[in-house]
Amino acid sequence: MRENKGFWFPDLYFWIFIFLAILSFFLSSFILPEYRIYGLILAGLFSSIAFVISPFYFLLIYFVFFPFSYLLIDRLGFSALRFGGIFFTLISIPALLWYQRTTKMEITSLGFVIFGFVITSIISLLSILYTEIKEGYPFYGALLYLGNAVFYFLLVKFIDDFKKLKLAFYVLFIMLLVEGFLAMLEITRYMGVIRVTGTIGDPNYLGYMLLPFTLFSLSTAWETKKLGRFFYWASFLFLSTVILITFSRGITLALLFSITIFAFYKKKFWLFFSIIFVLGVITILFLPKSLLVGFSPEFLVRKRLPSLILRTYYAKTSLRMLLDYPLIGVGADNFRRMFVRYNEALPPMSQVVHNSYLEVLSGTGILGFSFFISIIFFVFKNFKKAISIFSKKDEKMKIFTEGLMFAFLAIAICANTINIQHHLLFWFFIASSRILSREAEKLTSPDKRV
Repeated sequence: MRENKGFWFPDLYFWIFIFLAILSFFLSSFILPEYRIYGLILAGLFSSIAFVISPFYFLLIYFVFFPFSYLLIDRLGFSALRFGGIFFTLISIPALLWYQRTTKMEITSLGFVIFGFVITSIISLLSILYTEIKEGYPFYGALLYLGNAVFYFLLVKFIDDFKKLKLAFYVLFIMLLVEGFLAMLEITRYMGVIRVTGTIGDPNYLGYMLLPFTLFSLSTAWETKKLGRFFYWASFLFLSTVILITFSRGITLALLFSITIFAFYKKKFWLFFSIIFVLGVITILFLPKSLLVGFSPEFLVRKRLPSLILRTYYAKTSLRMLLDYPLIGVGADNFRRMFVRYNEALPPMSQVVHNSYLEVLSGTGILGFSFFISIIFFVFKNFKKAISIFSKKDEKMKIFTEGLMFAFLAIAICANTINIQHHLLFWFFIASSRILSREAEKLTSPDKRV
C-alpha cells in the first residue's frame, strides 16, 4: 500500500507487523535468550515489512524508542544504537528503491557533497593497505558513513513536507524531555556528586542529545507568544539545568557558545548575561548542595583536568596521523586502531579523538574533510534560505526554521569535544535543512516540481 502526500494513518497490517517485531525482539532478548539470533532475524523481517507499508510512521516509532535504546546495551552485549543503525540502513535501502519507482530524485548541492563524502571515506581505506593493519574492522567507519547517507535520503524522501517534519521533530523533543526528567529523578535517588545520565549511560551523550532541543527552546521562546513562550522558556531552563549537572565540560561550553552566538544574532548581548545569571540562581537554589561540589575548582582540577590532558594528547596524535597521510587519511574511523602505532606516552588503549572534525580529518584526510565541511556549509545555507523566504510568507515556519538552525549550530559546536558524526540527531538536522529549503521553494514557485 502506497503512502499519499498528506498524513495517512497506517492500516491494521502495519500495526500487526510492528507488534510481531517487538514481540519477537523481547521474547528472544529477555525470556528466551538462547534463541536470540532467530528472534532478531524475525524481528528484522517483520520490521522490514512494516517499514515498506508505512515508512513515515515507522520512523516516528523509531524516534520514540531511540532515546531509550541505550538500556538494551547491557542486555544484548553490544551497542543497540549502532546495531539498530546498521539494521535500519539495511531495511531502508529496499524501501527507498520500492518507492523510487514512480518518483524522481532531485540532486541538490547538499546531496552531492554527502555522496562525495561517502565516496572519499571509502577511498580513505586505501591507506590501510599501507599500514598493514590486521585487526579490528577497518571498513566499519565507511559503512557507517554509508548508513548516514541512506538515513539522510530516507528522511528527505519520507518526511516530505513541513507538517511531517514538525511532527517528527516534536516526537524527538518530547522523548528527550522525558529523558531529562528521568535524569533529574537520579538526583532524588543519589544525593552525592553524580553525573546525571537518565537512561543514557554516558553523561556526555545525554548532554549532547539535550543540547539542540535546549537551543531550539531558547530560539522559539524568543519569538512565540502567550502560553507557548512560557513552555519554551521553561523547557530551555530545565534542559540547561540538566546539561549543567551532567558535568560535561564540552557540552556546557557548547551551550554557552551557542547562547552567545544567539545573543549576537538577535543583537541583544545582554540576553547572554541574563540567561547565565538565571541558570546560576536555579543551580544554587534548587539543586542539592552535595551536587554543587561538582562545580568547585578543587573537583574540576582533581577529576576533570587529567581527562582534558588526555584528550589533548588524542588531538595531537590525530594531527600526526594527518601529516603522514594528508590526502586520504588513515581510513575512516580508523583512529582507534592506528593509535597503538603512534602512542608514545600511554598504556595501549582503544579511543576516539573526542572531536568529530579531527576524527574525520585524520580518518579521511583533506579530501574527505573538505566534503564534510561542505555538508555543514550547505546545511546553514539551506536554513538561511528558508528563513529568508518564510519571513515574508509564513511567520510560524520562520520561527520553527530558526529554532532548528540554532539547534544544528549547537551540534556543530559540541562536535569539537565529542564524536557525533554518526549520530542520528546530527543527520536528522542535516536532512531537516533540505526539507525546509524545499518547502520554501514551494512557496516561491508553487507549481515547481521538487
